[in-house]
Formats: sequence, structure tokens, C-alpha cells
Amino acid sequence: MDEADRARITSDRHLAEAMAGIKKNMPTGESHTHCADCGEPIPQARRMAAKGCARCAECQAEHEQLERRMM
Repeated sequence: MDEADRARITSDRHLAEAMAGIKKNMPTGESHTHCADCGEPIPQARRMAAKGCARCAECQAEHEQLERRMM
């Protein structure tokens, strides 16, 4: 096994750990019918695609941007 193989294995391990963390923190269950931030109805397509969502797509994007700035 050479250095490139070890680097790939390490990279794959980091990616798997990151994906596991994301999945662990993903909401599950029934989605809200109205956005927790703006109060507007959440379209059914979003509620089906993002199980357990509490925000409309626009408010969720703003929430994620704010989280990234706070890191």
C-alpha cells in the first residue's frame, strides 16, 4: 500500500464520518405544514422531500447561512 492508497482510505473515512453526522442530525418524522419562522405554508413537495422540516426552503436557506457565519 502506497501513500496515495493511505490518503484515499483516510479521505473515505472522513467522508463517511461526515455523512454519518449529517444523517444523525437530519430531522425525521412529520413535517410542519407552516414555516416556523415566517408562518407561510410549506409546499407538500418540500414536506415530502425533507421529512421533518419545520421551515420553508427560503427560511431554511437563511437559517443555514446564519449557522455557517456563526461557526
